[in-house]
Amino acid sequence: MASYKPSFVFKNKADESLVLFRANSKFIRGGRFQISTGQRAKTKGFKPTTEMKKVEAAFADAFDNHHTGNELREPARLKELVTNILFPDLAEARPQKREMTVAEFIADFIERESDTVSEGTVKNWKSLYNNLMWYDKHIRFSEVSETWIKDFKRWLRGEHKITGTRGYNKGKKLVSSGINEQTAWKYVRNLRKMLKAADDDDEHDYKVNPGYKKYKRSKKDQDESKGSKYSGVYLSIEEQKSLKNLVLSENKALVRDWILIACSTGQRYSDWNKLRPENVTTTPQGDIIELTQQKTNAEVAIPMSETVKRIWSKYPDGMKLPSDNHIRIVIKELCKTISLDNVIESKPKYKHIGTHIGRYSFISNGIDQNIPERTLMAITGHFDKAVFSQYLHITQQKLAEKAKSYPMFSEAL
Repeated sequence: MASYKPSFVFKNKADESLVLFRANSKFIRGGRFQISTGQRAKTKGFKPTTEMKKVEAAFADAFDNHHTGNELREPARLKELVTNILFPDLAEARPQKREMTVAEFIADFIERESDTVSEGTVKNWKSLYNNLMWYDKHIRFSEVSETWIKDFKRWLRGEHKITGTRGYNKGKKLVSSGINEQTAWKYVRNLRKMLKAADDDDEHDYKVNPGYKKYKRSKKDQDESKGSKYSGVYLSIEEQKSLKNLVLSENKALVRDWILIACSTGQRYSDWNKLRPENVTTTPQGDIIELTQQKTNAEVAIPMSETVKRIWSKYPDGMKLPSDNHIRIVIKELCKTISLDNVIESKPKYKHIGTHIGRYSFISNGIDQNIPERTLMAITGHFDKAVFSQYLHITQQKLAEKAKSYPMFSEAL
């Protein structure tokens, strides 16, 4: 059972003062709970009265019987429970609170659970929250049916209007071109997880619509998510050279330089954004970048190519990158500039390109140049070959052309 340290304290140092009940505990958010007993007493020779002890008993009831042992208690909720225990008639007469919206619950869920998950997961939760606020911020638990979830996912996939939330576009009316199937499904999975948390909450009756349990991803959507394995969406060496030759403003040049470095190292945006010169180690075989990946905590060592050295020398204090969302916008613009407009899965190639293009390109070009898979996996931090293979975006035709260089295909018996 979770523990706390109770005490009675005076509100001020006068000879006679209002008495407060206080409890300190690591199981209370902020470490302390305090409430007035409604009683005054002389500070000299103080002993708690029966009425004061009723407040302490009400707190003990609220602390132990309305929460699980190691759950972090919210002071405001504890105060509400103590008041209801002390004055049950008043609690019944009190007007019912407005029903919490799903968006409000998610905001509270993120605040409560953010310390228990990775930074990347919190980021995904916040993206879900932002999209829900744009789509239907007033939606109630009872209204989130299977059909509503389908409509929400359809909205995520298609072109839709949003309001900027970043420093550079905050408050601006924008048009999103939509997100891919895999990302949309990630949002739906997180939404269902949070709806289940509300559904399982014995303390509150959120009246969750059971329809969320019925929603399943269609086979067509699953196939679409897998369908990009050989879609060809990566930057070839020639395409990277075209980007290198662009004459750009300082801001766009920074994004272009990061794309080229990402394509030469296979690392994520989240890792490069925190990389500094001290991550570079000089060895007899050349300079090596050493880092611990933020997403997986994998420790990787990356040989610095001549391209990386040349670009890295331009940023002696490290690359201070803009937001990933800003980078996505600029990447598409730059790739459109170099005419990456061949249609892939009904969209021009430049529209498919985002912040993960570095990993796709590094792995695809590495395989094309006959670098062993195990070497590439050690650099990218992959332990699972199946996951690694998802980043191989060489087309079937390209693989077939590549196979012709081997004796089995090039020489007659």
